[in-house]
Amino acid sequence: MKTNNMNKLWIPVIVCFIICGVFSHFLRPKYSQMGGNSVDLSIRNEIKEAKAEIETINNKLEQIKDPDQIKTLTQAKTDLEIKIRNLGEKQTKMNELMIKMPGQFLIATFSGFKDVISGALWVRADEFFHRGDYDNIIPLVRLVTWLDPHNIDIYTTGAWHMDYNFTDEAQRSDKRNIPLSIALLEDGIAKNSDRWDLYFELGWVHYNRKLEDYDNALKYIKLACEHDGYDSNTGKRIPRPEFVDRMLAHSYESVGDYENAIKAWEMAQVRSESLIGKKDTTKDYSAGGKTSMDTSQKNMAMLMLRSAWRYGDLNYYRRGLDAAKGKFDAWAVEAAEKDYQARKASGVPFGDCKKPVPVNFSVNWEKTAPRKLRIWGTLDLIKAEEYKGLASEPFTKAYETCQKTGEKYRDGARIWWRIADADWDPATRNIGTWDLDQNKTLMWDSLYVTSGKFDKEIDFSLKEDIKIYPFKAEKYKLTIYYVPQGTGISDFIEDRVGYNGEAISDPMVTKDFIPGKNCIVKEYTLSKSDIL
Repeated sequence: MKTNNMNKLWIPVIVCFIICGVFSHFLRPKYSQMGGNSVDLSIRNEIKEAKAEIETINNKLEQIKDPDQIKTLTQAKTDLEIKIRNLGEKQTKMNELMIKMPGQFLIATFSGFKDVISGALWVRADEFFHRGDYDNIIPLVRLVTWLDPHNIDIYTTGAWHMDYNFTDEAQRSDKRNIPLSIALLEDGIAKNSDRWDLYFELGWVHYNRKLEDYDNALKYIKLACEHDGYDSNTGKRIPRPEFVDRMLAHSYESVGDYENAIKAWEMAQVRSESLIGKKDTTKDYSAGGKTSMDTSQKNMAMLMLRSAWRYGDLNYYRRGLDAAKGKFDAWAVEAAEKDYQARKASGVPFGDCKKPVPVNFSVNWEKTAPRKLRIWGTLDLIKAEEYKGLASEPFTKAYETCQKTGEKYRDGARIWWRIADADWDPATRNIGTWDLDQNKTLMWDSLYVTSGKFDKEIDFSLKEDIKIYPFKAEKYKLTIYYVPQGTGISDFIEDRVGYNGEAISDPMVTKDFIPGKNCIVKEYTLSKSDIL
């Protein structure tokens, strides 16, 4: 009897969903015309400001020739383009939610319960974030993605929060959450495998920039380049943004595959050129295509020139000079041309990173107070005299500039520190999982090196940070390390030591920390009393 009653109850539920679908079809457009499709003003202003910043950057890119400035501005532009995309999808979702939710949910019953609930929960999650109530966000994000598995903004924003925005008072993000963000994006990819967005998000924003895991970054950015996107308003296919293809070239560079990087830059130029003059009902692609093509040409030229200077490859030197003509200051290209001809005629082997650089690394630590550690030491990266006579000097004038300014060092190197429970396995940091052990301690950050020295007190003592730094284990590993490649590493440092730190010379150099790269590593075992 109970079963029969339950069966009878399902009949009106099914009828209700059918009616909801019919009303949704006819009423949503009507509510949009009545003003239900209102846009949050702050989001609109953020998009406007980001577009204005991009326009300013584009103007600067047309005027400057310095490769380091070009790289910095190009990265800033890419970050702004990603921000605009994420804000646009959030804006669209908010518009849809406003259509569905006038009159305190009275119309919601006619709009489809599932979408309304997911939208309301997502708004609630955003409230939790702004209140700093991070513990409640993760289960809400999982629930919303279950209800609305094709809303890309939820995956990207949720993963961004987990990776970057759950921070301590010093604005260091909680590294224990990184596997959660990877798991969320992997789930999103499984449910949205025919579009570029989440492949790129996982590859560039998380593996490349957050973890500096360049092999996985390349894997996912290659997948991103195999897909286009969807217009969130019309549902129609649209081309993926040009920066996705450019990041593929950067990813090949990061793993040392320079020939494929050059091919990727060439393909990025071809694709950018195809967008010039292309329009649809929502966008004119011409300006972006022109800027992207110019950026790709400059980056490709610098890749070939820097590879030539660092490793003594005359073939790259010639190709780089040909690609650089008209893209950089004429005096710089002419000076490099003379250097190329002289080296070609002499036949003497060269390579700026073939000469060892003694870095004189030293490090010390001490507990200055409960939950406070001071780390200090030396790292001679890089003395100005190390740039004298380099193959890159005619083009970059690095040594000449230091001579004029009296600088003894070209500052820009960073030392990293990491503290973790002694049983933490570094191999687990790039594996997605929903298991978060809040009894674990894990954090890393960098220290800026100035004139060959670094010195920093790290504070874990603030009451607001105790949840991030529980220090419940008995033993910990404090690791101080230098890596030659990664976020924040200046090109002028790589010009002297090489992409993989080939020129770095020190007794503590190891190739085991990151396979194929000369890293400097010092590890200490600390007890709980050493910290608390």
